[in-house]
Amino acid sequence: EQYWQRTHGSVRTALEKAVSLLDKYGLHAEMGHKEVGGVKAKLDDEGNVDWVLEQLEIDWKYTNNPLQTADNELQARIIVREVFRENGLDVTFNAKPIIGVAGSGEHTHFGVMVKMKNGKVYNLFSPADLRKEHASPLAYGAIMGLLKHYEAINPFISSTTDSLNRLKPGFEAPVLLAYSASNRSASIRIPAVTSPKAIRIEARFPDPMANPYLAFAALLMAGLD
Repeated sequence: EQYWQRTHGSVRTALEKAVSLLDKYGLHAEMGHKEVGGVKAKLDDEGNVDWVLEQLEIDWKYTNNPLQTADNELQARIIVREVFRENGLDVTFNAKPIIGVAGSGEHTHFGVMVKMKNGKVYNLFSPADLRKEHASPLAYGAIMGLLKHYEAINPFISSTTDSLNRLKPGFEAPVLLAYSASNRSASIRIPAVTSPKAIRIEARFPDPMANPYLAFAALLMAGLD
């Protein structure tokens, strides 16, 4: 919760319960915190929170199977929505529910591993020397495919009016058709990590309303090209 600030009241309770329940269902939540977006809650005359509009982020551990990952995402949406409803709150996965407030993205991370006959696993996106390069030539090739085919990918991952409203400068939204290791306005990022096995590509333009099955297929096809 050190990312921005702490959540409070029913939001905190619902967030903690959602993370705990995801663990019990085997999704192994790695992070749950308040994000930069949202609108500051108001207090009534008695000092109670009158209404809440928070932007939250929950991440869970990856799998080595894109199909299982898409299944997990749909299950996670149901779990999160129902837990928050039990606590008198509702959840929206819209990309830009309120104009002028930071929208919600679904940053999609993926990598490519190869398992050798001797059982060893290698990350094909990992460079020979992490001190000199962010990623391997194969990873940069995959990024080129994503940038080259962005117009073909976009209808599968940004198919609503909210999706397009989100892609506005000034809200850390991916408005640049470029890649970066740090710039949050870039469509593609290579996250800064220290482990060779953790090197991956982060596509920042999908949003929470995207169909995960179509999104993964489109991104992988473009990357392969």
